[in-house]
Amino acid sequence: MFKFLKEVVSGSGSGLKDLPYTIGEPYSTAWGSWTHHRGTSKDDGSPVSIFSLSGSNAQDRHLAAGRNGVKRLRTVRHPNILSFLHSTEAEVFDGSTAKHTIYIVTEPVMPLSEKLKELKLEGTQRDEYYAWGLHQISKAVSFLNNDCKLVHGNVCLASVVVTQTLDWKLHAFDVLSEFDSSNEASNNPMLQGLPIALQILGISHCKNLQHLPDYLSELSSLKTLSILSCPQIPYLPVSGLPASLRELYIKDCPMLTARCQQNAGADWPKISHIPNIQVREEGFLPEMTAKRRR
Repeated sequence: MFKFLKEVVSGSGSGLKDLPYTIGEPYSTAWGSWTHHRGTSKDDGSPVSIFSLSGSNAQDRHLAAGRNGVKRLRTVRHPNILSFLHSTEAEVFDGSTAKHTIYIVTEPVMPLSEKLKELKLEGTQRDEYYAWGLHQISKAVSFLNNDCKLVHGNVCLASVVVTQTLDWKLHAFDVLSEFDSSNEASNNPMLQGLPIALQILGISHCKNLQHLPDYLSELSSLKTLSILSCPQIPYLPVSGLPASLRELYIKDCPMLTARCQQNAGADWPKISHIPNIQVREEGFLPEMTAKRRR
């Protein structure tokens, strides 16, 4: 199995010295143990992104997960998923120490967290850009779940990148795995073991999902939550939502919509602390049906 995965990774490149791209300065943030570099093509100087992941030996568990990510990214194509260009695996020497490193070359993108700081959006402009970006990521997640029967496993701020045209794209496929959607109501792998540092969570197109986990309230770093096209969720968790939450988007969830109406819905007390709330059955950039507090 290891030999097969290594061949999948190195199949589009024969080593670092033959990499037809120049590796530039790294961004300050990246997903997991990966490093996200700026880069350029040696042929025409066009910009690219280059992601690198190193391990002390070829059997390193991080590298094993990284090979899974490369394999998935090469084969999964969607407008809202990061576009793969090239990959290779090489042995790189740091002084006298050898490190095994995987390189993935993609279309030029920037970490979402850094792009948001650069844009400095405020008010309605910020809210609409966030809503549009979440819509793009929800389409990527829906494609993985419904068309590919795969679950991403860690949709968060660090797993989203932004293109030169400001579109959001999903990547970080290291933990991507097969998913049986018929079992999502009773044992949903997407909602198990969510990291406490998670800042953005999107739950999308889970037609059979009937409950949200009570431990959502314990995600103390969560800033944005979107729940899209989950018609069988009857109510929010009994324990409520995190105090850290700044934005809540609910769409095409009729039972939740009824319970989250401002000052009238049964779940309103659970979300009244959230500054920005958008709830609607159709369309993605709705009127603010709850409130916007500055």
